[in-house]
Amino acid sequence: MNQDIMSRYVSDAGLALSMVRCSSVCKEIGQDQHGLRGSALRCVAEAVCNALLLSTRMKGRGLLSWSVSGSGAIPQLRVDAIGLGQVRAMIAADFHEAVEQWDGLGEPFGPGRLSVSRQIEGQDQPYTSRLEVESGSPDSYSRFLLRQSDQVQGNIWSDVLLNDEGEIESVVAFYLEFLPGNHADTEADSVARIRGQHLIYDEFDVQNIASYASNEDIIAALFSGAQPFQKLRDYPVSFYCPCTRERYRDTLSGFSTEELEKLTEDRCIHVVCDFCRKRYDIALSELEGEVS
Repeated sequence: MNQDIMSRYVSDAGLALSMVRCSSVCKEIGQDQHGLRGSALRCVAEAVCNALLLSTRMKGRGLLSWSVSGSGAIPQLRVDAIGLGQVRAMIAADFHEAVEQWDGLGEPFGPGRLSVSRQIEGQDQPYTSRLEVESGSPDSYSRFLLRQSDQVQGNIWSDVLLNDEGEIESVVAFYLEFLPGNHADTEADSVARIRGQHLIYDEFDVQNIASYASNEDIIAALFSGAQPFQKLRDYPVSFYCPCTRERYRDTLSGFSTEELEKLTEDRCIHVVCDFCRKRYDIALSELEGEVS
């Protein structure tokens, strides 16, 4: 049974909650595709969680790209997510080897820029937020985005549990937001809103949520035993990458013969997708007659 799932909840207290469990997907992306362990793997897993959760806030079906670039141990990282639970991540090829060998010392992300782009289906241009950021984590960057750019009353937390070998055991994250408007005002709702305020505004340190067996256990721990939410829907979480051999071949056909010859090795061009790390070997003879 696939345990990777994203769930959305709402409460009469005027709170919206999204939770994601994505241990298998983070293993596939971080460990299997990018060969990461330890601190680098944790950072990529947190970024995957952030992109998935932020994608649930999009007003319509579309793609959210969460990317950070800076002077830390991970100079460039990008995660693409669709609100229905599909996700992929990329470490730029120029930095991949250095990130793989990172010993965990120093800041993962140094001062730099956070960019979050939202492309809604049917809209010509994406909406992009760009923020200058200091050293931090994916969670702290997304919180900064929510408050400074999106200006919503929300907060985000990720918990990545690693084993002694630095490999993923469990990944859980959640996003909590106050909804605008008037809401029911029972005693239970008032208690839930007060607890939500504490979680959103007081920089409450949420720890060890990855060790809980179910979302209901986490909600009970966060809301003092209460269950103030109703589940709206579950979405399976999975890796996706639209790269194909045909796409790379079409791109290369736009190069001149001289440009292609500079890229060839034994009259063959070797291309590696920065997201899924799949390699495509395209013979120069396939492109002859199609180049510009």
